[in-house]
Amino acid sequence: MSAEIKPYRISIGDAVLDDLKSRLRNTRWPEAELVDDWARR
Repeated sequence: MSAEIKPYRISIGDAVLDDLKSRLRNTRWPEAELVDDWARR
């Protein structure tokens, strides 16, 4: 195993990135639960 760092490049199309952005923008996140103790903090 070499310790040399080798750069790499990835290529992701704009349509794929636009789809990801749309999915993240439209995600319905659950509401936070309100608890009186420290169990979920």
